[in-house]
Amino acid sequence: MAVLRKIGGTMARHRRAIPEALKTLYEGLCSLRDWRQDPNFQTLQWLLDLGDRVGSPVAFFFMTADPSSYDEGYDLALHPYDQFLREVVERNHEVGFHPGYSTHCVADELERQRARLIELCPQTILGGRQHYLRFQVPDTWRMWADAGMSYDSTLTYSESPGFRCGTCHPYPVFDARIDERIDLVETPLVAMDASFDEHHDSDFAQMKATLMRLMASCRQVGGDFTLLIHNDVRRSKRDAISEVVMACHAGIPDGANVLEHRSPADAGAVYPDLRNTNVA
Repeated sequence: MAVLRKIGGTMARHRRAIPEALKTLYEGLCSLRDWRQDPNFQTLQWLLDLGDRVGSPVAFFFMTADPSSYDEGYDLALHPYDQFLREVVERNHEVGFHPGYSTHCVADELERQRARLIELCPQTILGGRQHYLRFQVPDTWRMWADAGMSYDSTLTYSESPGFRCGTCHPYPVFDARIDERIDLVETPLVAMDASFDEHHDSDFAQMKATLMRLMASCRQVGGDFTLLIHNDVRRSKRDAISEVVMACHAGIPDGANVLEHRSPADAGAVYPDLRNTNVA
């Protein structure tokens, strides 16, 4: 069923992508015999390898929502999800939180899903992103802070890459209703792969040029270039994404951590932030 949904989504988003949809069907049938052939898991492995290659941790946002029309509903306690979760931790990448569709305004459900992820993961959960970018300011921020999170990275434009927050620097958030700072940092999401599928009929050269331009803007002010990559990203996009990530890391000293908040002394360096890798 998941394979058929992906095929339908591919054909709906890309009118000229019938060959890719047929390839997805073939790969999905192969994955029934061997989960390692699943293109979604192959994408996740590619991201792990890419992060290792540039010496930068990738954050994988895992869901623990129950199945619904908008939530995948996979069980992290079952194979092969549990195996991949362990691999993320063992390879020193980050496990992040990706709460379900309705949680942006339901604190009890958000906390239930967070507790489930903590139960299954040996790593401290620092932050994540809301599903479908659903957000209610300042209530969602408040719920994340009350749940003990350090950062959120939801705020972006779904239809276009860019600077929805007006900045590429992480910043403390504020509840203007009661004139009070919230104990949470917002890490602006600058771009995501899906914007180039659902809202733009652009080729990959144009996608790469746009991402490079945004990266240069972040470089100019010493900010974070935060990039969201879904695990069902089209395989044909990988080369463009890899080139952008490699360009981000050109000249950066070994051991630089993209998850650290930079000080003004770091201005001019470029740190690609893959914090928003979606596992769904």
